[in-house]
Amino acid sequence: MNDLCAVIDLGSNSFRLLLAEQRNGGELLVHELIKEKVQLLSGFKNGRLARAAVDRGLDCLDRFAQRTAAVSARRIWVIGTHALRTARNASEVAKAVRNKLGVPLQLVSGEEEASLIFGGVAHSCSASPRACKLVVDIGGGSTELAWGKGLRCTQPHSAPVGCVGLTDAYFSACQGDVAEAMRRARVHARAVLDDALPNGSLPAAELVLGTSGTIESVQSVLSANGWDGECITAAGLGRLRAALESGCWVPDLVMPGLRPERVDIFPAGVALLDAIFDKLGLPTMHYLPASIQDGVLYRNVARTLASDPR
Repeated sequence: MNDLCAVIDLGSNSFRLLLAEQRNGGELLVHELIKEKVQLLSGFKNGRLARAAVDRGLDCLDRFAQRTAAVSARRIWVIGTHALRTARNASEVAKAVRNKLGVPLQLVSGEEEASLIFGGVAHSCSASPRACKLVVDIGGGSTELAWGKGLRCTQPHSAPVGCVGLTDAYFSACQGDVAEAMRRARVHARAVLDDALPNGSLPAAELVLGTSGTIESVQSVLSANGWDGECITAAGLGRLRAALESGCWVPDLVMPGLRPERVDIFPAGVALLDAIFDKLGLPTMHYLPASIQDGVLYRNVARTLASDPR
């Protein structure tokens, strides 16, 4: 059996397309990964997505429809996360998904999102497969924290705070006072994290793994500037935050190790990650290039194999 399949993640910051082939026995071969910066949550007001943001999303769906034209509709899974599960006008995007891709939009809860991300990371992590893991994913509108052992997530949590929302609230109009914007963003993020973790924290983990563009960017910047090596440390993160707050980095210019498309939301992402380190008392975190798409893919392929009479 050779079957193409696709997972599309309509996130609050980026829309992502994963194209893969399921081979005999369930083996998965990824053919293509496409990511477009849509910033669906940018301009969110009174519970509604901004017109410009919706239009960017619809244009992206047109391009994704072209890339998935050869994929059977029963093998395409489209998920919506924070922006679409909270917006009152999300139905316009849902209708576009149905019309352009021929499949329904599946809105996932924050807890389900955390569990799917954990599943994607657990399947992608070759080191210590049975170890207790804490997985952190910073999105545009929410942050997922998932703890578990092996392939099983036992504590999925979602906090409604992300880098796009924090950028709009604290950095877009900060008039150059990055230090005050960072302070306010960290205070807000810490309060939201406190509410999201009813027991105050999470159990200790043998591995702390981060996914998402924010965590990848932080690790890349720390490495490029000689502040950290192969992982993010609390000390390195502190140096990065201090550099931002002191004005050593001009936001309109590209920082070494930072891709140009991440410049506008980077300070907010640093503030949020710093709040997570502080809240959980983390000494280090390793970036892993896995995502909710991997979790969706593995879950649905497992269901396909279980129902295949062969």
